Amino acid sequence: MEQEFNSPFDFFQAFGDYWEGQGWQKIGHQLEDLFTRLHSFLESRNTPHMDIVLGLMKLVYLCSAKPPPFKLK
Repeated sequence: MEQEFNSPFDFFQAFGDYWEGQGWQKIGHQLEDLFTRLHSFLESRNTPHMDIVLGLMKLVYLCSAKPPPFKLK
């Protein structure tokens, strides 16, 4: 991510703009939804090495989900 954004602020600003553009500020936010939305945002930017990014996202998701999720996409 450091190669895609100049700073953490730039990442959150871009993600926030994308989030609002999708109308997501009006709905609830479960962990699985956050995972899916972050994945969608990164794909929309044609982020390189998405296979690695997705693997890291799954690791973080599995480590932070309580109770553990029953499915992964």
